[in-house]
Amino acid sequence: SARRDLDTQRQEAERLRLEHEEALRQVRARLEGDSVSILEKHRQELEALRRDFAAKLSAQERDAAAERDRHQQELRRMREEHEAEVRELKRQLESLGTDADSAARAAKAEFERVREQLQAELQKVRNEGVEMVQRLTQEHQSRIAE
Repeated sequence: SARRDLDTQRQEAERLRLEHEEALRQVRARLEGDSVSILEKHRQELEALRRDFAAKLSAQERDAAAERDRHQQELRRMREEHEAEVRELKRQLESLGTDADSAARAAKAEFERVREQLQAELQKVRNEGVEMVQRLTQEHQSRIAE
């Protein structure tokens, strides 16, 4: 009877051991399944984050490229405006130089005309003076002769 009780207890212990072993196997299987599931979920979340990051990075690159293009166009426009201003200033400078040359030639021609006119008037006055002296000399000679 003690032996039977001992056998019964052994059988009960073996049954409990087997139940625990089965329970552990089930827990291990469930944990392994959960682990695989968690790893897959984590992988999917990382992939989603990577795609989201790549999309945002791509959008930022497009924005930066558009901004760069805008700046290049603005720089090109400003360069063209500057070149046009320089051309206009050169044209004005050339025109002023031409106008100054023309004005100098005109002033020189006017000076020569006035000088020649004054010389002609001076010569006329000299001739009149000489004629007056000759006339006065003749009148004086005539009076002396009388």
